[in-house]
Amino acid sequence: MMSRKQYFSIAVLVVSMISCSAGNLAASSTNAGLNFSSTKSLRAMARVYMAAGEYEKAEPLLSKALANCQSGSSTDEELCLSLLDTSWLYQKQFKYDQALQYCQMGLQLQEKLYFTNHPYIGYTLRNLSAIYNGQGKYNEARSTMDRAMKLMYVTHEVDDPALASFKADLADIMASQGDLAGADNMYRAALAQISIKFGSEHLYTAQVMAGYGKVCLLEGRYFEAQSMLEKSLDIQRAVFGRGSHLLAGVSMTLAEVLMAREQYDQAREHLEGALASVRTKYGIDNPMTGKVMSLLGHAYLGSGQVSKAEKTAREAVDILERSAAKSDSAATAKNRLAQVYISKGKLDKAAQLCSESLAELETLLGSEHPRIAAVLDTMALLSSKAGDLDAAAVYTSRAMAIRALGGNGLSAAAF
Repeated sequence: MMSRKQYFSIAVLVVSMISCSAGNLAASSTNAGLNFSSTKSLRAMARVYMAAGEYEKAEPLLSKALANCQSGSSTDEELCLSLLDTSWLYQKQFKYDQALQYCQMGLQLQEKLYFTNHPYIGYTLRNLSAIYNGQGKYNEARSTMDRAMKLMYVTHEVDDPALASFKADLADIMASQGDLAGADNMYRAALAQISIKFGSEHLYTAQVMAGYGKVCLLEGRYFEAQSMLEKSLDIQRAVFGRGSHLLAGVSMTLAEVLMAREQYDQAREHLEGALASVRTKYGIDNPMTGKVMSLLGHAYLGSGQVSKAEKTAREAVDILERSAAKSDSAATAKNRLAQVYISKGKLDKAAQLCSESLAELETLLGSEHPRIAAVLDTMALLSSKAGDLDAAAVYTSRAMAIRALGGNGLSAAAF
């Protein structure tokens, strides 16, 4: 149970973030005859619940706010805000299709209400790019973020601290695209500005720090990544409370670092805690649950618990295959399950999964993305186990070539 102080702290952060996405639009309304105050109150309460991760409590409030708007009892500005807040809610629940629908409706209305280069539109485009990123549509995410930043540069200087959050989100997209050098530089720039604006112990600083920790992991800088992620986790835990589902993301990345360093038992502890929290909050069929289980299966395999690894990894694939937001996560999970099958001598099943994983990732990400290299590693191991050393050499050579494109130190562990 969170304290009042914890609720207030995270409410201040998320309300400011959501407010930036649309601004205080209703304040400009001159139509005093419309009853939008109750809609504003509903949204305000919903934002506090969303800040605390209590999405099931926020959803009916936003539904009521939208109903008020659609009944004609609120302004177009309030309707716009209600649509964008609802999009934010669905995004945080990993319901990206619904989030996209509401965000696009809000954006269309916003573009009618305000001039073309209004900053409010830039913040909404930033949120839209985050939805695309969550869907695994990285090119759409990048083009949308580029559009957002171009718009913001019309009214802001390049080094304006207000753009730090845009830079952090762009860095995350770059990392998803496999551009680790670009992501590293962008995260450094964002963190420098965010640390000055908020301080090194602030929740938002910690969340951006976790994103940069992921990049350090992918670059093979494990000690730096671990130090950064542990600090981020400590800060977030102090706000959200131990065992919160809102810690799952940083816990997963930290577990990946630990597994890269072959500390599987410690990784397993982090992942089992994350799984308990996300399964309780989101349910068994949520893609976040599937992602945690996929990593947990890998941790079980590394610690020699092969039967648990198979059961967990197979269930993860099933969950992510059923998910509307499966993107490249399902293909990555198949690769991890293939590794389990190889360890059990089920080479035919492993081969089928590797083939599916490679085809899906090449379709989604292109043939030179770092995640392709991880599948090629598995295929090389599979070929070696099957006695086909020539094929193993070919797969290994291609994986090495892909990693060379990403720069020195590119890690295979987390992809």
